[in-house]
Amino acid sequence: MTPYMDTIVVGGNEIAFELKQGKNAEDAIVFLHGIGTSMDIWDAQIDFFSSRYRTARFDWKGHGSSRLNAPNPNFSLEGLAKDLKHVLSELNIRKPYIVAHDGAGVIALKADIEDLVKSKGMILINAADRMDKIKPKMVSKWIENKTPSLSMKESLHLKDTFEHADESAIEGWCRSISGANLADQSPYISIPVEFIIGKGNSVIKQKAVEAAVGRIPKSRFTPMNHGDFIMLENKQGLNEEIKDFLEIFIPSL
Repeated sequence: MTPYMDTIVVGGNEIAFELKQGKNAEDAIVFLHGIGTSMDIWDAQIDFFSSRYRTARFDWKGHGSSRLNAPNPNFSLEGLAKDLKHVLSELNIRKPYIVAHDGAGVIALKADIEDLVKSKGMILINAADRMDKIKPKMVSKWIENKTPSLSMKESLHLKDTFEHADESAIEGWCRSISGANLADQSPYISIPVEFIIGKGNSVIKQKAVEAAVGRIPKSRFTPMNHGDFIMLENKQGLNEEIKDFLEIFIPSL
């Protein structure tokens, strides 16, 4: 794992983060990793966008370079959404664009619905407003068996990151994300949302994403090649899709 020297304390837990200012300090993009991984998965996107936008990423508590210091950490969906609010507040980021992977996408939706975080728009990768049952063993399989297009170095790094994540953090996330159902509240989401799924992903079914798009007024659905880790498997394609969302889709609404 990449050592990150910048840390903040949220709820008694040490949170590692990286913040790059870019040329346009007014527009920030926040990249959120998902279950069992770390902010390292966004390297290609940070390289692509950080010269123009203010970019931020962090490791959720118990993941990557962050630490679980507080007793009885709260891994409920609302608790994780509040963590997101507090991290962005500490980093002085208001109304960012959010790019989130798997379970973090559900957290971002919850944060919007509860008025904890107001963003200008979201791109959610392999996520929806309703999720199927997710278990720790499933996450392990995504990382170990569903990355045939990755380099050996990337595959080993993902596996190492998962193995070093706190087991209670992974289990806590899985309990909260499994069966998450925001369908009754998601029609009230007023910001633009793009749902992206890898065509070969093992996390979410296309029909679940299409249903979410049917509920959220300003949303669209984009299938992309590859599977569970598009940001690693299809780096250029995802970068271009994010760019299109920011420069074409949102202004057209």
